[in-house]
Amino acid sequence: MPVHSLIKDYPACDDPLEKTLFLSWRTFSHGFYPSYKYSDKIAVTNPVNWRRNGAASLYNSHEGILFRNFKIKHPKSLSAVVHQGLLWVTFESFPMQKIFERNDYHIADYNLFWLNIRQNFYERMKVKVEDEITN
Repeated sequence: MPVHSLIKDYPACDDPLEKTLFLSWRTFSHGFYPSYKYSDKIAVTNPVNWRRNGAASLYNSHEGILFRNFKIKHPKSLSAVVHQGLLWVTFESFPMQKIFERNDYHIADYNLFWLNIRQNFYERMKVKVEDEITN
């Protein structure tokens, strides 16, 4: 969704330690284009490397996938890259991967990156607290 005009005071995230920002992504299989709108004007941040510049994240930076049973499995199993307002993911091979193959992963946006999001939130809050202590 093109939200730049709706959130004027907050830039889209493009740095893992920014504190005043918004985050957005829509996850799809690498190479898939949805039938609805996509473009570089749509703010999308890679939730593995926290960049919007089109640099693919490394597989070893992926912390794992949160499953329905609340277990986190398959760390280092995917790479993500921002492309034309979409977040494309490529999976490394893992057991039972065929069950999870699809084109649209938007329904699992948080689950695919759960630990990366959690760790990044911790890092951002740590910087915020340190800034408040020193100011």
